[in-house]
Amino acid sequence: MWKCVEEMENKWVQKGEQKERQTAIISMIELGLTKEQILTKYSEEDYLKAKESLNNN
Repeated sequence: MWKCVEEMENKWVQKGEQKERQTAIISMIELGLTKEQILTKYSEEDYLKAKESLNNN
């Protein structure tokens, strides 16, 4: 049972980290940073997810 709880906590932490990265990338895009500049810090996958989220809102 504790293993199940631990796995759920890990998933929550990962989702929180993803959300933080997405928020940071969206802020960078809004500030005018280029894709190339953002990719020096974040993965292209993270960039594309943030861009998609920005376009959906």
